[in-house]
Amino acid sequence: MEHWKSRKVSNFEPAEQVEWFFASNVSSEDPFMLYAALHSGHNAMVVTNDDLRDHRFLLGPELSDLLKLWQRGHQILFLGIKKQLGKTGPKFHWPDNHDTRVQSSADGSVWHIPFDNGDSRRSFQLPDSWICLRRTLK
Repeated sequence: MEHWKSRKVSNFEPAEQVEWFFASNVSSEDPFMLYAALHSGHNAMVVTNDDLRDHRFLLGPELSDLLKLWQRGHQILFLGIKKQLGKTGPKFHWPDNHDTRVQSSADGSVWHIPFDNGDSRRSFQLPDSWICLRRTLK
């Protein structure tokens, strides 16, 4: 990532709300990144394509589940540089802004159930397909 310093990272909007840290290509920056993100508060986001599986393994089952839950809401995936609408810029996959659990209406007449349709996804991501059911009244 150190080679990114030579690029114009200040063009990422909104530049005034972004703090940049560049690690050497041979360093183990994951613990620092996790500490900085957790220390920065609930609204902190990290851009990394690392699934952090090795760290989850070291944490054990209970803390591993907590890290996966945190990743689902705070990890942004970098998809590359893309050209859209005549402009070239970074393309990201942002976390879902909804809870991926079974949900129902207050009266129980409508249910939304997430299911795995077989699409590939990162190890910490949940399926994003839904079955919507509505109870018919007689």
